[in-house]
Amino acid sequence: MVKFKESLLEYTALIVLFGLFCWLHFDRLTADLWNDELYSIKEFVLAPIGKTLTDYHSPNNHIFFNFINNLYLKVIGIHDLSTLIEHPVILRIISAIYGFFTWVFLYKIGKSVQGKWLGFTAIIILATTLPYWTFVFQLRGYGLSMLLITMLSYFALSYLNEPKYKHLPFVSVCTLLLFYTTVITLYSICGILTGLGILFIFTLSKKKSSKPFLFLLFAIFVGLFAGLLLYSPVFSRVFANEFVHAGIPFQFDHLFNIGRALLHDVLSNRWALFVLIFAGIIFAKGFLRKNGKILLVMMCTAITPLLIVFVRGDATPMRTFSVLLPIISMLIAMSILPIQKILNSRFQWIFPIILSTYCLFISSQENQNVKIKLLRDLSQGIRSQNLYYQYYSAHYQPLEDLKRFNERWNDNHTPLVLVGCEPFGAPYFLEQQNIQFLKEDSLSNYYKANDRIFILTNFPNKLEVPTGWSMEVLNEPLTYHNFILLTRNR
Repeated sequence: MVKFKESLLEYTALIVLFGLFCWLHFDRLTADLWNDELYSIKEFVLAPIGKTLTDYHSPNNHIFFNFINNLYLKVIGIHDLSTLIEHPVILRIISAIYGFFTWVFLYKIGKSVQGKWLGFTAIIILATTLPYWTFVFQLRGYGLSMLLITMLSYFALSYLNEPKYKHLPFVSVCTLLLFYTTVITLYSICGILTGLGILFIFTLSKKKSSKPFLFLLFAIFVGLFAGLLLYSPVFSRVFANEFVHAGIPFQFDHLFNIGRALLHDVLSNRWALFVLIFAGIIFAKGFLRKNGKILLVMMCTAITPLLIVFVRGDATPMRTFSVLLPIISMLIAMSILPIQKILNSRFQWIFPIILSTYCLFISSQENQNVKIKLLRDLSQGIRSQNLYYQYYSAHYQPLEDLKRFNERWNDNHTPLVLVGCEPFGAPYFLEQQNIQFLKEDSLSNYYKANDRIFILTNFPNKLEVPTGWSMEVLNEPLTYHNFILLTRNR
C-alpha cells in the first residue's frame, strides 16, 4: 500500500510537470504545420494504409509513426488536410503523448539505477534542452523514436539488473518499432549492441556466465530481423537511396564539427552543467563501481552513432541525433549525481530545485535568443534548419498571415505571386484559405500586364524590384510569410 501511494504521488508529479511543460511551450504544441510535416501528412497519413506501409519514394515516410497517425485520423473521422492546417493540435497531441511517456520511462530508468531524484534530474535536463522542445511536438518520427529508444534502454537495463525473461519480448518489440519508425535509429541500436558486445566479451574473458548478455543480444537481433521483414516491400528504396550513400570516410574535421555542434546543442548554453559533470566524475568512484555496466551501454548508445558517421562519412542532418536526447540527458544526470549524493539524504531534494531553476532560466533566455536570431535570418535571407535553429521555430505563422492578408489587403483583382517560401508549405495554406496565386517563374510577364502586384515571400530584402516600380512591405515585423505590394511608378 505504501509503494502504491508513493508510485501514485510520483506519477501525479510527472503529469503535473509535463502539463507545465506543455503550457510553457503551448506555441509549439499549436504551431502551424511546416514543409516536411505537410508533405508527410498529405503523402503518407491522409492516404490508404497500404500506401503508408509500402511507399518510400521519400525518406519523409517515417513508416510506423505515419501508420499510427493514419489510423488515428481514420478513427476520429478526419480525411482532409484543411482541417489539420486549421487545427494542427489534433495531431500534435499524439506527439505530446509520446513525450509524456518518454518522461515516464526516463524516470523509471533513473529510479531503477539510483532512486527517484536521478529520474527527476534527468527529466529536468531533458525538458530544458532546447532541441528537445523543438522536436518533441513535431509531426515527424523523432519524438516517437525518443520514446522507443528510452523504452528499449529501460527494458534492456532492467534485464541487466535482473535477468528475467519477461523483459526480452519488450526488448525485441521496442527494437522492431524503433527501427521501423526511423531507419537512421539503426545507428543508435548499433550503439546498444556495441555496449552489450563489450560486456559479453568481458564476461567471457573473466570466465563468468555470459548468458544474460547473449540472450539480450539475441532479443535485439530478433527485433532487427523483424524490422527488415517489415521493410521488405520497400527495401531497396530504404537502404539504397541517394540519402544513405556513404561519403568520404575518416574525416576528423567532420567528426569534430558534428561533435562540437552536438555538445553545444545538448548543453543549450547551460555551461554550469559542464562544471557539475567534471565535479561529479571526481566523486564518482563508488557510483561507477556499482553502475558501470549501465553507464557503458548508455555511453555506447550515445557515442556509436557519431563514430559510424565518422567511418562512413555520412552527411547526416543534425536532427537525426535528436533521438539521443533522452539518453544523453540521463548520462548527464548520472554524471552529476555524485554531487547531489554529498548532501545529507534529508536535503537531497534541494539539488533538483536549484538545478531546475537554473536550467529554466537559461532555457528561457535561449528561447529568446533563438527568436532574435531567426528574425535576423529573415532580414538577411538565411534559412536555418539544424538541431538548434529551425526557420519554423519562430516567426512562422502562415495561417495567421494569410488570414490577415485576406482581411486587409486582398482585393481579388491584384495578382498574388509566390516567391520562395516552401514548396510544400505556402501553397497548401493558400489553397486552404482559397487565395489564388501565381508562380514566380513567369514574374516578368506579370510586370508587363499589371500596375499592382502582391508578392508573398520569405525573404523580402532579397527581392529584386524592377526599375520603375516601388515596394511596400505590408506586414511588420517580418515573418516567414511576408506580403509585399509592388506598384508601378506613375
